[in-house]
Amino acid sequence: MRILLASGGSLHSETALWLGAQLAARSDEPATVMTVMPNAASQPMAKGILERASNILESAGVSTNTVVRVGRRDVQILEEASSGYDLLVLGERQLHDLRTRLLGSITERIIKQSPCPVLIAKGDVEPLNNVLLCDSGGGSRPVVKRFVESGFCKLLPDDAETVVVHVMSQISAGPGIRGVQLRATAEELISMHSPEGKLLERDLRYLDSCTVKRRAVVRHGLVLDEILAESQSGAYRLVVIGAHREAGWERFLLDDIAHQVIVQIDRPVLIMP
Repeated sequence: MRILLASGGSLHSETALWLGAQLAARSDEPATVMTVMPNAASQPMAKGILERASNILESAGVSTNTVVRVGRRDVQILEEASSGYDLLVLGERQLHDLRTRLLGSITERIIKQSPCPVLIAKGDVEPLNNVLLCDSGGGSRPVVKRFVESGFCKLLPDDAETVVVHVMSQISAGPGIRGVQLRATAEELISMHSPEGKLLERDLRYLDSCTVKRRAVVRHGLVLDEILAESQSGAYRLVVIGAHREAGWERFLLDDIAHQVIVQIDRPVLIMP
């Protein structure tokens, strides 16, 4: 798997490097570290950033390639990511003022247009041995399927567990839903072959090709609230979500649930575009 790590030399960039090093150590290819400078005169600064980044990765046993680009950060990162990478790792400042929420940060623009999955590093860097997969069940390529096809599960520790969560939001209005299904566990929904149970069973089948342990959970309520609550209820080290692409100017914006998950969750988030 080809992994691209973007670093600007800041503290949150360093978090991304340590997390990326953990994953790259399980990959069969060198990692690429890139930095973006505003102009050619900043080359000495770029050299220092890349040396520090390479030292971090090499301390984890990862060989590296380095890239320096000049220009606007999001544009340059997206151009590099489009040259055949399977995963992009970014750091994210824990600062989200009103202007950022309204206009969209550089990170959000990268996520929305990235040709590959984007991992946002935040919080403590720990082994990713407990992963929460948030899947709405809709569409021809649900999040769990995209997660498996990306090959990301091959980068997880051998003792990792993946947990698929479905939120049954306003499900009582749906056809064929009986009251007992609103109180049932994931295992019970699967055993009674309910609509939600079939979705859960399908998602667990997608994970058959991964060597990690897997299970499913169901929550009831508002999607964002329940995703946040579930992420806090266990020792999850990574949360995986999807991001929808829109046409026209809307392609620069994340849907509200994805935006809020990235902003509010205090641990790494993997976005499957």
